[in-house]
Amino acid sequence: MLINRLKILIPLILLSAPFQSGLASPGAAVPWITYYSGKMSTNGTRMGPGYQPFTVEAESAERTCIKLSETGQYVELTAREWANALVVR
Repeated sequence: MLINRLKILIPLILLSAPFQSGLASPGAAVPWITYYSGKMSTNGTRMGPGYQPFTVEAESAERTCIKLSETGQYVELTAREWANALVVR
Protein backbone atom coordinates (compact mmCIF):
# COMPACT_ATOMS: atom_id res chain seq x y z
CA MET A 1 0.00 0.00 0.00
CA LEU A 2 2.82 2.43 0.85
CA ILE A 3 4.56 1.74 -2.47
CA ASN A 4 1.40 2.67 -4.39
CA ARG A 5 1.23 6.00 -2.52
CA LEU A 6 4.87 6.77 -3.31
CA LYS A 7 4.25 6.18 -7.00
CA ILE A 8 1.50 8.80 -6.89
CA LEU A 9 3.37 11.40 -4.80
CA ILE A 10 6.64 11.44 -6.73
CA PRO A 11 5.17 12.67 -10.06
CA LEU A 12 3.20 15.36 -8.22
CA ILE A 13 6.36 16.72 -6.60
CA LEU A 14 8.26 16.70 -9.88
CA LEU A 15 5.44 18.48 -11.73
CA SER A 16 5.36 21.28 -9.18
CA ALA A 17 9.07 22.17 -9.59
CA PRO A 18 8.82 24.18 -12.86
CA PHE A 19 6.24 26.53 -11.37
CA GLN A 20 8.63 27.99 -8.77
CA SER A 21 9.82 31.55 -9.36
CA GLY A 22 13.31 31.94 -10.82
CA LEU A 23 13.70 35.25 -8.95
CA ALA A 24 13.41 33.82 -5.45
CA SER A 25 16.55 33.68 -3.31
CA PRO A 26 17.26 30.95 -0.77
CA GLY A 27 16.60 31.57 2.91
CA ALA A 28 14.73 34.20 4.83
CA ALA A 29 14.89 37.94 4.22
CA VAL A 30 17.18 39.33 6.96
CA PRO A 31 18.30 42.88 7.82
CA TRP A 32 22.04 42.11 7.65
CA ILE A 33 24.69 41.21 5.08
CA THR A 34 26.71 38.02 5.41
CA TYR A 35 30.33 37.94 4.24
CA TYR A 36 32.11 34.61 3.74
CA SER A 37 35.81 34.17 4.48
CA GLY A 38 36.44 32.38 1.20
CA LYS A 39 35.95 35.69 -0.60
CA MET A 40 38.23 37.72 1.71
CA SER A 41 41.90 38.64 1.46
CA THR A 42 44.12 37.07 4.11
CA ASN A 43 47.65 36.09 5.01
CA GLY A 44 46.34 33.39 7.35
CA THR A 45 45.78 29.73 6.56
CA ARG A 46 42.75 28.85 4.44
CA MET A 47 41.13 25.64 5.62
CA GLY A 48 38.62 23.52 3.73
CA PRO A 49 36.36 22.69 2.25
CA GLY A 50 36.08 20.02 4.90
CA TYR A 51 33.48 17.28 5.11
CA GLN A 52 34.70 15.24 8.09
CA PRO A 53 32.25 15.54 10.99
CA PHE A 54 33.18 17.51 14.11
CA THR A 55 35.86 19.64 12.41
CA VAL A 56 36.05 23.43 12.22
CA GLU A 57 35.78 23.34 8.42
CA ALA A 58 32.64 21.18 8.43
CA GLU A 59 30.97 23.51 10.95
CA SER A 60 31.92 26.68 9.02
CA ALA A 61 29.81 28.48 6.42
CA GLU A 62 30.48 27.02 2.98
CA ARG A 63 32.68 24.46 4.82
CA THR A 64 35.70 26.76 4.65
CA CYS A 65 37.42 29.04 7.16
CA ILE A 66 40.61 30.97 7.80
CA LYS A 67 42.93 30.20 10.70
CA LEU A 68 44.78 33.14 12.25
CA SER A 69 47.48 31.56 14.40
CA GLU A 70 50.21 34.22 14.55
CA THR A 71 50.47 37.89 15.47
CA GLY A 72 50.07 40.03 12.36
CA GLN A 73 47.81 37.67 10.45
CA TYR A 74 44.60 39.24 9.16
CA VAL A 75 41.37 38.80 7.23
CA GLU A 76 40.34 41.78 5.12
CA LEU A 77 36.96 42.63 3.63
CA THR A 78 35.30 45.63 2.07
CA ALA A 79 31.85 46.35 3.49
CA ARG A 80 29.17 46.81 0.84
CA GLU A 81 27.18 49.18 3.08
CA TRP A 82 27.65 51.32 6.17
CA ALA A 83 27.64 49.17 9.35
CA ASN A 84 27.42 49.82 13.07
CA ALA A 85 28.31 46.30 14.28
CA LEU A 86 30.35 43.25 13.37
CA VAL A 87 29.86 39.64 14.49
CA VAL A 88 32.81 37.29 14.01
CA ARG A 89 32.44 33.55 14.45
